Amino acid sequence: MTDTMTVLFVNHSGHALAAVTRNADESEISAQDLARDGLLVRFFPGNQRFEVPPAELAVVNADLDTALLLQPRAFSIDDGQPVQTPTAVVSNVTLTATNVTVALAAAVTEETKVWVQVDGGNLAEPRVAKGSIAAGASSTVLQIVTLDPGTYFILTLVADRTPDVRSPTI
Repeated sequence: MTDTMTVLFVNHSGHALAAVTRNADESEISAQDLARDGLLVRFFPGNQRFEVPPAELAVVNADLDTALLLQPRAFSIDDGQPVQTPTAVVSNVTLTATNVTVALAAAVTEETKVWVQVDGGNLAEPRVAKGSIAAGASSTVLQIVTLDPGTYFILTLVADRTPDVRSPTI
């Protein structure tokens, strides 16, 4: 087994979603190489599944870390290195036909990146929205293409927060 690993993460928020080791070819590998049709992310409470588009992903090579290999969603990429994600959580995620509101319990001290994927309902492809919460604020509203009434699944990734999954109906 090699002493390095490749970590796939959401480029906008830095959240790690998967990690792999390779014994064969040690050349550079891209997110597109590893998640050609999308990266299936599952095993959330409620059994929601998300297929994250490869264009939303990036890779970084890091020293082998068994904890990261076994539980990648407990880590984020900060300055090109994996670090354990703090246990802070997202307080609320509200979905309407045209936007997603992401709220935290308290105002952030610096601009904080937010990435959201909406799936389910009658969507043929997931919708991704990204933005940030401004310093001094505790929420942001992200615009999405109009959704029809239905039940959706939302994966919300806020920098320095654990991943959040919800299943609202609009």
